[in-house]
This record gives sequence, structure tokens and C-alpha cells, in this order.
Amino acid sequence: IGMASEPPAGAALRVGSRQPLDVGDAWTVWQARGEPKFWAARVTVDGLEPGLRYPLRLLDGTAELASGTAVTLPEELPSLAEPPFVCLLGSCFARFSDGAGAAGAAYAALPPGARPHLKFLTGDQVYLDAPFPRYLYNIYGEEDLRAELLATYVETWLQGGDGWGFRELLRSGATYFSSDDHEVWNNAPSPTPVVRATWWPFGDRGKAWWRLALALYETFQASSRSET
Repeated sequence: IGMASEPPAGAALRVGSRQPLDVGDAWTVWQARGEPKFWAARVTVDGLEPGLRYPLRLLDGTAELASGTAVTLPEELPSLAEPPFVCLLGSCFARFSDGAGAAGAAYAALPPGARPHLKFLTGDQVYLDAPFPRYLYNIYGEEDLRAELLATYVETWLQGGDGWGFRELLRSGATYFSSDDHEVWNNAPSPTPVVRATWWPFGDRGKAWWRLALALYETFQASSRSET
């Protein structure tokens, strides 16, 4: 995932010590209000051993673009005498309320034995309708709306750096996502008083918002694109 005029020509994903997997032409693009474009790609990795942590590196030739960790599920749960299988449950991350990146810093500060094998983030990973005065007092055309909603995701997903910010939490270990109303707007699919586009005189604008929000959810959070 990244913002650039063109995707990295030599992009490849290295999993552990394996040979890098070429991203090739798997890129999809979002563009709004000109440059830069937003690029995303999915890479399927087969043949991993169960119950292990694998370092991930996204490369462009020899240059490292990003890094993270993947965790595979064990074949069975551990016994009481073995280290526990740890899950983290979270929801409702509001970037505007976490300017210091405390969520990611708290995650990074967990001792090794408490690091989750997988995370369940159960909705409202983004608040697309925040800050609410922006959408209460303005009606955006589809191109501007596309840019505004995309920017919310990008700024949330890239918040922080090593040891702090939501990016630290997302790039460390396995994550399962589910959506809630704020992945679209407050109280979606019902109209909300704080987003004028959902009011009945602006029906077409509300439909555009709904369509764009679902497409962004599929790009950032879904494991595969749905058919509906």
C-alpha cells in the first residue's frame, strides 16, 4: 500500500528467508484529484509452517519500502504447560483522539510473552465521518469525497512509526477485521444528522459515499474483494 505516481517497478515481498515474491501487475489504483495515486496489491503466500512468526519485508529491488510480521495459526491450542495462545480484541480507533499514537505505543510495549498471535479488530477502525463539522456543513462531489475518504484511511493506516502509532499495531502479527457503522458513517446504513449527504434531499450523494466506503473497506481491510 502506498502513495506514488506509479507503483514500485521492482516490488517484491520477502517472507522470512524465502525468495522474494514478485508483486508483478497485481496492483490496483485509487486516484482522486490528480496525483499522487494510491496503489495496493495482494500477495498470496503458500507453504508456511503453522504456529510461527515470519518477518515480512516489502522490497523495491534492494531498497526496503516497509516491514512487518506475519503469524500463522497453530495446528492445535497449547497445553496448560506451554506458552499460551494470545488474542487481542479491539475496536473503535479514532485517530483524531490519539494524536500521540498511544494505541500503537501500548502495543509495542507489551512484553514478548504477551504479544498476541492474532488480533481481532471488530469495527470502527476508521471514522470516515470525522471530524463531523466537515460533513455536516459541506456537501462534496464524488471526486472530492473520494479524496477525503481515502485520506482518512491513509492517514489512519500510516499513523506513527517504529514503536508508536496505529501503523505499529497493524504491521505486527496477524489481524482479522470486521466492519461497523463508522467504516461508512455514524449509524450506517441509516441516515445520520451529522452527515448531510445521508439526508433524503441528497440521496445520490449518500449512495456515492456508501459505494466508496465499501470499496475502501475492501481495499484496506477485507481479505478478498466481495462480489456484492
